[in-house]
Amino acid sequence: MLINSVSLISAHKNFNKKPAQAKFNYILPKDTVSFSGKNEISRNEIINTIETAMPLSEAGFKGVVYKYDKDNKSYVIKVARNPEFKFENEAQTLKQVPKGINCQRFVTYFQHPSSNCDILVSTFVDGEKRVLKNPKDFKQFFDLLLELDKSGVLHGDLNMQNCLFSSKGIGLIDFGEGGAFKTGDTFDGFIYPEFVLKSNVVNLEHNGIPDCIQTWAKSSENPKKYFKNYLVAKGEYYKRHAQFLETQKKDSLSAIDFEKNYSKVLKNPSDLVIENEARRIDCLYTFEHSDTAVNYRNIPSAAIRNWDLTVQKAKSQLDFINNVLNYADLSTEERKYFEYQEKIISLFFEQFSSWSASTTSWLNGLFERDDLSDFEKKFIINKDETMPLPPNLVKDILG
Repeated sequence: MLINSVSLISAHKNFNKKPAQAKFNYILPKDTVSFSGKNEISRNEIINTIETAMPLSEAGFKGVVYKYDKDNKSYVIKVARNPEFKFENEAQTLKQVPKGINCQRFVTYFQHPSSNCDILVSTFVDGEKRVLKNPKDFKQFFDLLLELDKSGVLHGDLNMQNCLFSSKGIGLIDFGEGGAFKTGDTFDGFIYPEFVLKSNVVNLEHNGIPDCIQTWAKSSENPKKYFKNYLVAKGEYYKRHAQFLETQKKDSLSAIDFEKNYSKVLKNPSDLVIENEARRIDCLYTFEHSDTAVNYRNIPSAAIRNWDLTVQKAKSQLDFINNVLNYADLSTEERKYFEYQEKIISLFFEQFSSWSASTTSWLNGLFERDDLSDFEKKFIINKDETMPLPPNLVKDILG
C-alpha cells in the first residue's frame, strides 16, 4: 500500500464508501464496438472475452481480471465492477513503465459506451509467487526497482503477491496503487525527512520485506542471513541510485550524501546496523497494521491498540539509536548513519504520536454520539477482540 496521509487522518471518510459488491458481480457491457487503432488487441476481442470467458481472478473489490491469449501473446483484461471505479491512474502509470523490464505494460484503456465501466488491458507477466531470499533474487529485484525509479514510476504496492519469479527473472504486476514522480521528489514532510527521496525501495520496506521476513522466520533456515542479503543488495542499490542522482544535476545534495553513506554502511553491515534496520521495518509494518485496522477491518479497539504499539516501537528505536550514538567505538560512517537514522525515527515518533492521538480521539468519540449512521453503528458493533497483534519482525530476524 502506498502511504497516504489523507487516508490516515481522514479515515472516517471511509464510512461514505459503498461496500464491495458480490463476488464477480459487475455491470456487463451490452454491445461491442469496433476499434481501428494500432493496438495489438481489438475492443471486440476484449468484449468477447469478458462476456464468454471465466475470470482469472478478482482485482480487489474494484474489478475482475481475465486472461486472453492471441498470437503467442497473453494479455490481462481488468474490468471495473461498476462505473464508479476508475483505472485511469493505473493506465497512466503502466504507460510510463520502461521497456525492457519484466513488468506489466499498457496495451489499451477505454470506457464502454453503454455501461461506462472502465476496461484496462495490459501485457501478461507469468511466474510463480514466492519471497526474495538469496543474493541473486535481491540483485535482480533491485535492478528492476532502479529502472522504475529512474523512469519515475512508483509501483505503490510492493508486496510479494505482486512479485513473480520465472526463467525471465523477477516480474511485477498490479500497478493499481502506483503513480508518477520526478527525480528528486521528496515526501513533502510526510513521515520522512527531506533527504529521503521517493523511491520504490521505501515502499518495499512497508510491505514486501515484512512479507519476506515472516516467511523466513517460519522456515527452518536463518532469517538473519537472508535479511543481511537484503541489506547488502539495498546498499548496492543506493550506491547506484546516488550515482544516477548526480548525473541528473538535481538539487539533492543531502539525499546523495545520505544514500552514499547508506551504501557504505550496508556493504558489510554490523550487528548494530542490522538491528536498527530490523527495528525500523518492524515499526513501519506495525504502522501499516494501524492503518489497516482503521480503514478496512472495522475494529476500533485493535486500531487503538496498534497505534499505541506503533508509537511505543518508534520511541524504543529512538532510545536505541541515542544509546548507540554514545558508543565510542563507532566508525565515522556508522556514526553518520545513526545520526541520519535519528532524524528519521524522530520524525516517525512525532508523526505517529500525533496520528495516534487523533485516531484514538475520533474512535472514542463514536461511542459517545447518539446520531450515528447505520454504517458507523455497524463499525462499533462488529468489534473483534481476537484480531492478532502485528508480528514482531525484530524477534523474527534476530531470534
